[in-house]
Amino acid sequence: MTSPTSSSAFRNRVGWLAGLPVLALLWAAATLATAPIVADALRVGSAAIVRETGRGEPEPW
Repeated sequence: MTSPTSSSAFRNRVGWLAGLPVLALLWAAATLATAPIVADALRVGSAAIVRETGRGEPEPW
């Protein structure tokens, strides 16, 4: 007969093995869903900076 600690350790290990692919899929879905939103926000925020520094003059630094 197995001891309760080995049984719970086995369940813990199986839980991690089953849960890690699910976490990876959630991470990938969240990244794919939010990447365009972040890219658009950065593009909008940087447009004003590009307009101000790109007036035919050399770069300010």
